[in-house]
Amino acid sequence: MTFYLTGAPFHYSPGTIGLFGLVAIVGALIAPYFGKIADNGGAFKSLVLTVGLISFSILLIKIFPYSPYILAFSILLLDIGVQATQITNFAKIYSLRQDEHNRINTVYMTTYFVGGAVGTFFGLLCWRLGGWELATSQLLLWGIIAMSIVLISEYTNNKKLKSQNK
Repeated sequence: MTFYLTGAPFHYSPGTIGLFGLVAIVGALIAPYFGKIADNGGAFKSLVLTVGLISFSILLIKIFPYSPYILAFSILLLDIGVQATQITNFAKIYSLRQDEHNRINTVYMTTYFVGGAVGTFFGLLCWRLGGWELATSQLLLWGIIAMSIVLISEYTNNKKLKSQNK
């Protein structure tokens, strides 16, 4: 986002770009409500909603690339989606037995940070090769992959439950 906002047509200063980061703070304040949904047995619903927010925000950025208002709104939705997805995943992990959730949390956080590094690498590579268009396209691809994982996981879990109940 910083590369995009410093270039044409915006030419924003670092201070102005920093204001977009303030918008993201609101996302951190809203995200805990999704943890409550997950705590009440709605983790799948929460994940579909939060990953959907991420993908929707990226679509908005792609459709309206020159609107600073849409960019700010998209950043808000993106941050809510990312923060709330993490909180929902923590709620799922900590609903497990203590001896399970400690190990799974370690794997989750390691995977989360490795995923962030991989995403950053591909984001920079896409920016270098195709600018804003390619960078946002790869973001959308990650969103689609995330939604696929959520849907496949739920399908697999439902299938296991049905076979156990027989």
